[in-house]
Amino acid sequence: MPACDGFMVCCVTPCCCCCRYEHRTAAQGFVWGIPSFDQWGVELGKVLAKTVRKQISASRGRSDGDASVTGFNPSTTGLLRRYLSARADEADSDE
Repeated sequence: MPACDGFMVCCVTPCCCCCRYEHRTAAQGFVWGIPSFDQWGVELGKVLAKTVRKQISASRGRSDGDASVTGFNPSTTGLLRRYLSARADEADSDE
């Protein structure tokens, strides 16, 4: 069992470690004047996920399984093409 001192709280469970991390994040945000649990990034992720979902649905609707991937940055485009290609190969092997 790890030794405990005045500066460290012993974490016995994963839940305890999570609480400790959240406390540290909130305290640092308070000290630095930054909103620690900013939700703007979460909301942006939801918007982007809807666009990705539409792209995947459009690609699945095509008989060749390869609708053109447009409107994304190069990294996302590459990942989507790789995913769609793998799904098409998987569907071909099931037949």
